[in-house]
Amino acid sequence: MRFSSLVGSGAAAAVLVASSASAATTENPHLLAARHHLPPHPEPPHHFHHDAIHELDAAAGGERYVADVLYHHNVHRRNHSAPDLQYHFQLADTAERIAKTCNFEHEMQYDGGEYGQNIAAGVPWQGVSFVISDLWYNNEVSYYSRLYGIPDPTFDKKWGHFTQMVWKRTTHVGCYTQHCPNGVENAPGTYDYTEMFEASMRRTLGSQGGIIRCMEIVDHDD
Repeated sequence: MRFSSLVGSGAAAAVLVASSASAATTENPHLLAARHHLPPHPEPPHHFHHDAIHELDAAAGGERYVADVLYHHNVHRRNHSAPDLQYHFQLADTAERIAKTCNFEHEMQYDGGEYGQNIAAGVPWQGVSFVISDLWYNNEVSYYSRLYGIPDPTFDKKWGHFTQMVWKRTTHVGCYTQHCPNGVENAPGTYDYTEMFEASMRRTLGSQGGIIRCMEIVDHDD
């Protein structure tokens, strides 16, 4: 099963999410992360099995970006007995192709579409750890707590990023952050946004950051 969900972050640390029932916060992201007692951040890996970290060095921080993506996924997956993810550069390439459209919309048609997808916007590449740990995990984990032990729980977009992150059979992740100097096009797709929310998104996104896309693939063999 694949989950796909959408979140937006505007300027001034305000968090806008797809569901009007979800909570917004203006707390300092470092305080939010500290509440969950993250262990010390490891040093970034020194070797990658990819000839070039293509434009990551210029657009998304290179090895530190990759290390942040893996760390902030895996530290939370371990809370749910899910195995660590590995970084997948082909998924990152796919995320790059989609992110460069600067279209804040889920797009699952590139490169075969056999992946899940989380999106954030309005946050520069240096904030990828905040996006993963605070927007996608901390903001949603409590919504799912009452569903443990239910064999076939209902799906709600309020916890879609969380389930995508901790899905046990997910094996790899690849992310990309694209700076969009002309702003981000807000195309809400199948999500039920109010007019005010759409207007707020267009007003606050501008060129304050870019689009962050993370793609995950699931092992279907067992």
